[in-house]
Amino acid sequence: MSSTSTSPIPHRPRPRTNRGVVWEGKVGQVVVREIPFPRVEEPEDVIVRITTSAICGTDLHTYRGYLGSPNVPYAMGHEGIGVVHEVGPAVDSFKVGDRVVINASSSDRPITTKNSTVLQLDSYGLGSLFGDLQGLQAEYVRIPFADSSLVAIPKTLPDRQWLRATRSPSSARALLGFCAPTAP
Repeated sequence: MSSTSTSPIPHRPRPRTNRGVVWEGKVGQVVVREIPFPRVEEPEDVIVRITTSAICGTDLHTYRGYLGSPNVPYAMGHEGIGVVHEVGPAVDSFKVGDRVVINASSSDRPITTKNSTVLQLDSYGLGSLFGDLQGLQAEYVRIPFADSSLVAIPKTLPDRQWLRATRSPSSARALLGFCAPTAP
C-alpha cells in the first residue's frame, strides 16, 4: 500500500450522486442531471473533483449525432482539470488535494506487437463503445490507472492556462517544462 493512499474524510457523508452533462441520444440536446457518485473500483483508481472541463469538437460531434455510443445515457466530456478527492491503495504518484490534468483517455499499458506498439485506450464521455468511462463534464469522476492517466500540475496557475494540456499528459509535461505566466 502506498504511503500516499488515503480514504474519504471520516464522519463526512459521502455524496451518492453528483451533477453531470448527460447525452441521452437526442440530437441537439444534452441535460444537466444527477448521476451516480463515482467510487474507487480498482486499486489503481482515484476520484477527482472536476474544477474545469472543456467542450471540444468531439463533444459537438456527439451533440450533433455523429459520434458516441448508441447506449445512452452517459455523461459527456473528455478534457478536464481537477483536484484529487480520493486515492486507491495502489496509486503511488498522487494524494488527496493534488491538482491534476486528466488525459482524454485512460490506459494501463501499451500493447506491443512484432511491428508496433499501440495503446488500448478507454475514452471519457463517449459511452460504452469507447470504454464506458464517465465523462469529465461532471462534478466528480473516477480515473482508472491514475499513475499513468494523470499529470500533477502546480496550484499557482489558473485552470484556463492548463486546458490545452488536457488532450495528452505529454502536453502537460511539456507545458510544465516550458510554462511561464501569460497575459489574460
